[in-house]
Amino acid sequence: MIDKFASILFDPEDIVEVRCTPKNRGGGEYSKQYWVLAEDLPDLSRKLEHLNNQGKNIFVGVLPRTGEGGGEDGDCLPGQVVWADIEDVTPDKALRRLERLGLPSPTMALNSGGGVHVYWKLDSKAYPEDLKIAVYSLAKHVQGDAKVFNPSRVLRLPGFVNTKYEDSVRICEIIHFEPSNVYSLADLSSKFPATRLLGLSGVRKLPEGTTTPPERLEVLKRAFSYLDAVPGVTQGDGQNNKAHELAKRLRDKGLNLDEVYLALRDRWNPKCSPPMDLQEIYSCVENGFKYARKDAGCEPFQNVEAEERPERAKSRGKRSQMARTVEPEELPTPKKEGKSYTDTVMGRYREQVEGKLNVIPLPWPALAESCPILFPRKAGIITGNPGEGKTFLALHLCKTVKDAGQIAKYLPLEDDLAYYLQRGAAISSGSWEPSKRINELPEDMRERFLTKLEKKYGQYFEWWGDIVEDNPTICDNGEIRAIDSDWVLDWADDQCEDGARLLVIDSLAQIEFDGREEWKAQATFWRTLLGIANRSNSTIIMIIHLSKTAKGDFSSIYSVEASKRFGDLAFSVLGLQQKKLEDTVLNTSDGFRGMVTSNCTLHNMKCREGTLERGAQVAFRFGRNGPSFEDLGIL
Repeated sequence: MIDKFASILFDPEDIVEVRCTPKNRGGGEYSKQYWVLAEDLPDLSRKLEHLNNQGKNIFVGVLPRTGEGGGEDGDCLPGQVVWADIEDVTPDKALRRLERLGLPSPTMALNSGGGVHVYWKLDSKAYPEDLKIAVYSLAKHVQGDAKVFNPSRVLRLPGFVNTKYEDSVRICEIIHFEPSNVYSLADLSSKFPATRLLGLSGVRKLPEGTTTPPERLEVLKRAFSYLDAVPGVTQGDGQNNKAHELAKRLRDKGLNLDEVYLALRDRWNPKCSPPMDLQEIYSCVENGFKYARKDAGCEPFQNVEAEERPERAKSRGKRSQMARTVEPEELPTPKKEGKSYTDTVMGRYREQVEGKLNVIPLPWPALAESCPILFPRKAGIITGNPGEGKTFLALHLCKTVKDAGQIAKYLPLEDDLAYYLQRGAAISSGSWEPSKRINELPEDMRERFLTKLEKKYGQYFEWWGDIVEDNPTICDNGEIRAIDSDWVLDWADDQCEDGARLLVIDSLAQIEFDGREEWKAQATFWRTLLGIANRSNSTIIMIIHLSKTAKGDFSSIYSVEASKRFGDLAFSVLGLQQKKLEDTVLNTSDGFRGMVTSNCTLHNMKCREGTLERGAQVAFRFGRNGPSFEDLGIL
């Protein structure tokens, strides 16, 4: 029963919150919470049955969570169902009520023991903000519980007893199951009147007849004039993104939430093809206000044409010119006048002869010959689970570049500068000593050890100081600040213009992206980084954690915790894994085949110019002589 339930609400890789609450919440008992992959939810049934027998009610979050520990509205990801909780009614009466109201047949319905929970599956996942409004509107229409609209809502998991009732045993069970009943959110929402939420204070109808106070007419008039010059957007070309962007701009110009909604509804939406659903517009406006970073009213109205550029164009210098939107007739021709295609190719050859496009050889023979990850004008990825050695591998690449007489820059976003300098010194000296924890030594030895460290490793700390940057998330006063993608792009642009041959950004998880469609913002960020690398001689390496849902699987370039465009557009994707292999047959660069023992594996998930086949693995022995990687050959 649990697997049928999960198949309607979740994708197999979704993270599900399970919440087990005591029958008497005021009795001092605590709720128990679990976070599991949807495909693993049935495996939890025995434990949940034990808790249910102890009197706990078993609930599950309707929307997927961002990760373990997520139980608030802000921890919810897009979901694929619209739901309703109809209380104090028999299953037959509930389903007849839905039919009488003209609602389509639900995908699934549950007898909760005290009412009926109804689910309609959607043909594509919808944002929590959109679902919140749809669920509230639906509840009002079917006379259901209007309090269950919040994204972090938990509802009963079938197969367990509803312990609220002591007079009888009431089991929550599936009473209707039609998985082929799938609907679009727009079609489903058209079956009931829309209402909207005003913050947390109350609810009222969409302001179809909203009037504007006289003192606000002037600012609204300027907003109308502004929107008159903004073209509409065709469905499928980012209508929601554009509405979200315009909402932020109008907020920054001093309009309140209702005024922004009114302006978009009456002056911009009619130009869209087809026009957006009014509830969808309001959701975009709400998000525009929610995710705005500036003070309201901070920007006066200016020339519309100057403002109607993508947000990427707000950055400075060459990148601003590169990223701006142009009309098709403005696109550059493949060659300059008077220059042949042959000249273009010969220019590339000359760059190679002059050393501008040379691949810096790696210090590991098998990998160097088969996977040239330090290829100029390219961007690559190093991935893996936490603690697998990604930082050490990236620092080794930086050392390789600097030893070749070129510039390497490492941008740390997770730990402080000293942390990376210690590890760099350990690499250079071939000893773990610089990264040793002082407090593990006897107290009378600590001062002498510090003196020894400064004398023995000071030169290495200084050497690595030219490579590793200060962590920009850590302020001088000790406070932590968020670093957005624009800041990182500006940093990369500056370093490449200053001649850096290698940039390492550690890690993607620490970078903030604007807007509610984070994967689209990530894709734009990655494309821009590729552009920065392509117009310089730099290699850019991004460290990205392996997705939790990958479960250590390095076979797919989409296993990284990022937009799929990262894998699609990367020059190379390498996965690092601490994995002990004994008596492994290897084929090394010198033709040797034999049995060795390795403790670290580098998976070639992708490399466009290398001879190493996708899926091949290079075996290393890590840490025998300090934090170094000893290349043992190709598995």
